[in-house]
Amino acid sequence: MDENKIKILVADNDPSFLYAFEFIFGEDYEVSQVQDGLSARAMAEQDCFDLIILDVMMPPTGLEEGFRVCEYLKSNPKTRNIPIIIMTNRSEQDRSKAMEAGAQAYFTKPFNQTELRQTIEELLNQSRNRNDG
Repeated sequence: MDENKIKILVADNDPSFLYAFEFIFGEDYEVSQVQDGLSARAMAEQDCFDLIILDVMMPPTGLEEGFRVCEYLKSNPKTRNIPIIIMTNRSEQDRSKAMEAGAQAYFTKPFNQTELRQTIEELLNQSRNRNDG
C-alpha cells in the first residue's frame, strides 16, 4: 500500500460497478470498497479518505441511502471536508437533491471515464487548496 496514494472510498452495492471502478482507477488511486451505507459511514470515520463516491440506492434502506450517508458525513466534524461524488442509475432529476445533501458532484451511470477523472482531480485540488490555505 502506497502511503502517498490518494485514497478513495467507493460505496455501491453493485459488484460489477465496484470492479469496473477498481479496474479503471485502481492504478492511480488507493480504492477501498463497501457495499452499504452503514459500512460507508464506518469506513469514512475510521480511515482518512481524500474523496468518497456514493451510490444513491444501496442497503440498508435502499432508496436514497446515498443521500442519507452524504448528509451524515457532511454533518460529522471528522468527515465534513471530504469531497463527495454521488453516482446513480437514476436520472438527472436527483442532481439538486445530491447538492442539497452536500455532494460536490453528481454522475449518472454509466459514467464518462474522462469526465469522472477530471472531476475527481478538480475536487482533490480544491480540497488540497482549502487545506493548505
